[in-house]
Amino acid sequence: MPRSTGNDKEKMLLDLAEAHIAAMDEVGINIQVLSLTTPGLQTLAPGEAVPLSRAVNDLPAATVRHRPDRFQAFATLPFGT
Repeated sequence: MPRSTGNDKEKMLLDLAEAHIAAMDEVGINIQVLSLTTPGLQTLAPGEAVPLSRAVNDLPAATVRHRPDRFQAFATLPFGT
């Protein structure tokens, strides 16, 4: 799991396991779409953006593989400048 700064809401967003699904169930959310928030990677040079986009995509990809019934995801693409 990625590192958190300690903020409770941030911890919940980064926890894509059973506690997160329980919170979704509590409020009636059946499926959640995961994506990178702004700022994206589009301002980075390709040499930096390509490996970073791969790393950023790993967590949502693993999450969808583990629970495709509850999660979908948008990939982050390395559009360089």
